[in-house]
Amino acid sequence: DNLAEIEKIYVEEGDKVKVGQLLATQNTDDLAASKEELSIQIETDKANEEAARQEMLADKASYDQALASSDADLATLKANRDSAEAQMNEDADTLNAAQSAYDIKIAAQEDASVELAALNTARTNYNTSSAQYQQAQAEYDFAIENGTTTEVEVAQAQYEASLARYEASQSQRQLSQTQYDNLEQQIQGSYLYSNIDGYVLMLNAEVGETANPLVPVMILGTSETVVTIGLSQD
Repeated sequence: DNLAEIEKIYVEEGDKVKVGQLLATQNTDDLAASKEELSIQIETDKANEEAARQEMLADKASYDQALASSDADLATLKANRDSAEAQMNEDADTLNAAQSAYDIKIAAQEDASVELAALNTARTNYNTSSAQYQQAQAEYDFAIENGTTTEVEVAQAQYEASLARYEASQSQRQLSQTQYDNLEQQIQGSYLYSNIDGYVLMLNAEVGETANPLVPVMILGTSETVVTIGLSQD
């Protein structure tokens, strides 16, 4: 509201004044006390903001590391799948070759015991590598379908929470700074200066009275103009 007691009036009605001359002042003790409190609050807010910033940066680093680990895990699963697929294809070729060798012996009505043993071994190897490939493919597909791992999700949640706290601490510090600046403006506005070269035509207040922005403290004028001096002056 900017209501304060008039502390001093330096002119009287009829006095000649010049532009920039100090005419009156208000008591600013309460404003100065509030300003001092806000100055302390701003320092506290700055410390809280810096602590929140450090926490946010640490959580962001953890989140980035979790993402990198997740990407590395996915790359490993893909490499395992590709390796298993290559082994399965190799074993399939071996199985086909063993089957052909066995069929030739059988068709020639020759002893195929060696070829049969090789065929059985090739079939076992293929069945094993095929099962390994299916397992590797399933693990890779699961990782793709489920997206980020629980570790990444937890790290992301922690980072987003600390980011929100950091932004809140910034807002608090900015609010305190705005209140401080407003008080500073009010204190500066408590010094009333003349904005013309002229005379004091009327005093509307006395020392000790409470000044009101809606009522001019005094009226100045010249032969050409009249101006009001008060808390609402620009």
